[in-house]
Amino acid sequence: MQLDWINDATIDLYADGAFVEQLTFDSAGLYTSKAFIEVEKEYECRIIIPGEDTLVCSQTLPAPSPILNVEHLNIAGRDEEGYVFHGFKLTFKNDLTQTRYYEVTTSDGNFKNFDDPVFLNEGLPMALFSNERITDSVYTLTLNYWTNYKHALYANCYLLKPYAVTLRSVTYDYYQYQKQAYIYERGKYADINSSTVAMPFYSNIDHACGIFAGYSTFVSDSIIPEPYVEY
Repeated sequence: MQLDWINDATIDLYADGAFVEQLTFDSAGLYTSKAFIEVEKEYECRIIIPGEDTLVCSQTLPAPSPILNVEHLNIAGRDEEGYVFHGFKLTFKNDLTQTRYYEVTTSDGNFKNFDDPVFLNEGLPMALFSNERITDSVYTLTLNYWTNYKHALYANCYLLKPYAVTLRSVTYDYYQYQKQAYIYERGKYADINSSTVAMPFYSNIDHACGIFAGYSTFVSDSIIPEPYVEY
């Protein structure tokens, strides 16, 4: 379905109830802001479209959770075909006073084998989780990954590319939307073992469908894996 651009809307941005600015129309339905977004402030957009209901959406970005340590695992395990996959242990601060939502990304590699308890609790193969099952103020998370880059130094000795780990402290709406998007995409392409049907996307905008969400980040220092021998 072809969507029509709306080029005559008025979009006002508020922070903690105070007017910040009116977004500037850029091109083809794109409106931009020059405001510096701060954590722990509630941002609200009021979107006025001629002849339509006013659209309202709001969001408060959580403060980032500090990464305390990253320990790389050269050989975290082997897959069904015997190929080595790697991993790392990520230690971070967790806020026990409220339900928090997190997402982990890296600058290199793709995640696999989500066997940490917090991922098993989520039930989806995604590096997205809540602190529902975390009972300590500091938690060490294990994530496995594979990469297309593995430089052979000499026989059975390999070197992995340096990378960094990012811990995103995401909003509840971001968390719900990403999980729903995963299920939606899987439902679009049912296979012989699945009868899942496509589901609608999660939305948090009054009088419309869409998502208004975000996250704050904490990025680790560069991790440089040591050369390792693979047998």
